[in-house]
Amino acid sequence: MTNILLSVDSSHVTQFQNLVPKVVEVIKNLIPIDQSLASTSLNLFEDLIECEIPIIAPHIKFCLQFFLEIGSNKLLEDQLRVKSLALLCDVISKKKKVILKMNAIPTLVNGVFSILCEDNPDTSDDDEDEEKSTASSFASQVIDIMALHLPPEKFIPHLLKLTEPAMNSENVRVRSAAFLAVAVSTEGCSENIRIRHMKKLLRSIYKGMLDEASEVRNSAMFALGEFSEYLQPDISKFSQELLPLLFDCLNKFSFSSSVKKKDIVRTYHAMEKFCENLGKEILPYLPQLMEFLLNSIANSQSFEIKEYSISAIAATASSAKEHLLPFLPRLLELLKTFLSPTEEEGPLKVQVQTIDTLGVLVRTLGESFDSLAPECLVLGLSLINDATDPDLRRSIYGLFAACSLILRTSMEPHVGRIFRLLVDCLKSTEGITAHYDDEDAEHVLDIFEDDSINLSGSQCDTEYEHDNDHDNVESIDLQNSYMDEKVEAMAALGELALNTEVAFASYLEESFKESSDLLTYPDSDIKRTAALCVGQLCSATYKLIKLNAEMEKSLSGLLEAMLSTCMRSLVEMVREEEEREVAISVFESLNEVIKTVGKPALQVMGSVSVIFNLVKDVVRKKLKCQDGDIDEEEDEEEAEYDTLLIESAGDLIPLLAKVVPSNEFITFFSAMLPELMKKLKKSSSVADRSFAIGTLAETMLELGDNACMFVSKLYPVMMSSMKDDDDEVRNNAVFGLGVLAANGGQNITSHYHEILKGLSDAMVKETDRRVVDNICGALARMITSNCSLVPLDQVLPTIINHLPLQEDLEEHITVFQSFASLYAQRNVAILPHLPQVLVIIGNLLVTKPKPELEKILKDFVNEIYANSPDVFQAVPSSDADLINRLKSCIKLP
Repeated sequence: MTNILLSVDSSHVTQFQNLVPKVVEVIKNLIPIDQSLASTSLNLFEDLIECEIPIIAPHIKFCLQFFLEIGSNKLLEDQLRVKSLALLCDVISKKKKVILKMNAIPTLVNGVFSILCEDNPDTSDDDEDEEKSTASSFASQVIDIMALHLPPEKFIPHLLKLTEPAMNSENVRVRSAAFLAVAVSTEGCSENIRIRHMKKLLRSIYKGMLDEASEVRNSAMFALGEFSEYLQPDISKFSQELLPLLFDCLNKFSFSSSVKKKDIVRTYHAMEKFCENLGKEILPYLPQLMEFLLNSIANSQSFEIKEYSISAIAATASSAKEHLLPFLPRLLELLKTFLSPTEEEGPLKVQVQTIDTLGVLVRTLGESFDSLAPECLVLGLSLINDATDPDLRRSIYGLFAACSLILRTSMEPHVGRIFRLLVDCLKSTEGITAHYDDEDAEHVLDIFEDDSINLSGSQCDTEYEHDNDHDNVESIDLQNSYMDEKVEAMAALGELALNTEVAFASYLEESFKESSDLLTYPDSDIKRTAALCVGQLCSATYKLIKLNAEMEKSLSGLLEAMLSTCMRSLVEMVREEEEREVAISVFESLNEVIKTVGKPALQVMGSVSVIFNLVKDVVRKKLKCQDGDIDEEEDEEEAEYDTLLIESAGDLIPLLAKVVPSNEFITFFSAMLPELMKKLKKSSSVADRSFAIGTLAETMLELGDNACMFVSKLYPVMMSSMKDDDDEVRNNAVFGLGVLAANGGQNITSHYHEILKGLSDAMVKETDRRVVDNICGALARMITSNCSLVPLDQVLPTIINHLPLQEDLEEHITVFQSFASLYAQRNVAILPHLPQVLVIIGNLLVTKPKPELEKILKDFVNEIYANSPDVFQAVPSSDADLINRLKSCIKLP
């Protein structure tokens, strides 16, 4: 039947549909006789679920019950149970809207959670691969798939109804399963959990971390690690409670010889993810944390603890940045002991992590690491000579990429060798094994090698020729470590092209060809990275032409060919791609290319309508990776990754407003506006509301004066969204209101009084500092655009009293531009505030502001000195450093 399925067309649908219940009955009868054969027979359902012709559609509910029945039967072998649970995953991910229509979520959650709570016969600490083959452990993957593909509003309440009492169960396995279920749901439902359930769940996790049973502590710690990774930034607010608990757990490991590997792994994972995202909040704990980690590296006899401690230092560096410098000498001294070539498993893992951490240090410490970057480069080139382990090679590629951020064109003597290493990795067939119909034949697969792309002409088309010798390939095995190596090699290739500039010029064409070949690779991570890499290579080529006039003649034809292939391939790829994560990366790449290259990136498409239509289709859920088979009225709730996909496409809208002629864009945007407005309903998710209002605001910013055409439709929604319960929605609405007030022309001026009152009321009530910063920015925009309509005697003190801004630092530019504008007009309202403004500027200059803001600040100080030098006499003279900073801004004639 599987073979017949390949030739089924619409005229045979009914006959084939009628066979499905009979197939189920045959397999049910086969199970008591031969479970292995029954498991093999279930392969038919994989093809039925994937089939574009809706053969299985009328039987989805029946099939779900069948799969869940097998998966729940403890008397059956794990092979058969896991196969059925895997089919459940396929149905959930491919037919999610049908599941919603049938209201099948409660049944699924109850059934799968019961399986997860079963006693696991394999609780060995270090053999996780075997554990994954049991039904109870595979059940966590089913819950993960549900979290990723089902609307959180429909899924999470049913899950928590089971997990909350289970966390207090007397049964150890049930308590552990509850924390595990919450952990694996966090990625897919992060916004829902962060906004509605985080505080309550954290209290339960704290309790679980102190549970007398190791299995429960382990699952609770895993949940904390997932919270730390996916519930930012809110989870960081609990650092005072969480870090002492984590320190306590880690200290126990130091004095226990019986600690299990999983306890170590998950506790360090939680510490690492939490510290990685703390930012400056980590500073009070930095001495204690670094002392512990450095002592663990130096004194522990466990290679695992050394490895995880070094990894935790990399995470800490991401937050601490230059504050890590006092600990650097001792750290580097310790790391050097792990850099000698080795093939022993334990020391090799430590070495790989050491090189990864050196790469992070190069990236985070930047100029402070200048003198050590060349040493790191030499180290990598030395180690790569004899590196046979794919993880070691991967880490070295990452180190090369990090070094290119610092060394840039000075890497030129080594770029050729590094390029060849990276490209050879992309071409390599290591880790790829084909299984043929003849089960005795196993061959290394070479069907991914393809030299058919030609970039020499004005067109650059990708053609894949498949040899008939591969027609009998039954399956392909891809070893993860080798795939990870390819991912890192391709990522490094893109970074090297961007960072080493002219030194990479002669390698652009071959790099692009090899990366393009991998856009159809049978591994999602490689496809994602290939999509990003081809975009980076196009951007690097364009920047090189702009940077070096001599390059224009030699590279302009190549750039046109690259853009043609890149844009066409990415558009085709995103329409046909089944994985949302890959599609999101494609949109990120399209965004980067259009942002960098501008109109030429769109011109190679022949018509900008290709991109317009793509964005429309994503918002309307028409892509292959979107399950858009249900009526719109029933389709308001989405999985968070589905929303993220729409957001990634929506990011193109303001970008297109910037690069497309206004008449073309306005036609497109007018058609898109109703789709965006639908997402602002009260019943819409926070993510939808935030995305819609943010996209509208950014688009109005790019439209400039043409924003006046949309005032009547957008002004009411901006005002109402300013009162939203969610901080991010309010923030985006306040920003959008300021932009509309600045760009709305005569159509908005009649609303100034109402806007000012709304912003004033919001300032009094607002507790989120980012929103406060944006209120200051909105008021500043109104001052710059129509200061005569603003009561400056009230508004200026309000803004100045909230300076410097604390969260949205970009709005400093808007605020000080408005002050400079008032001073240029010699508006009397600004004059009494100049001494206080100068003090604020002097303090801001200490923070090393970005170049654009620094120039605005210094020019403003210079302008005041040139025209009102007496103002400086009113600046407090007790702070000599502040006075000197202000004086340094002054340009003497």
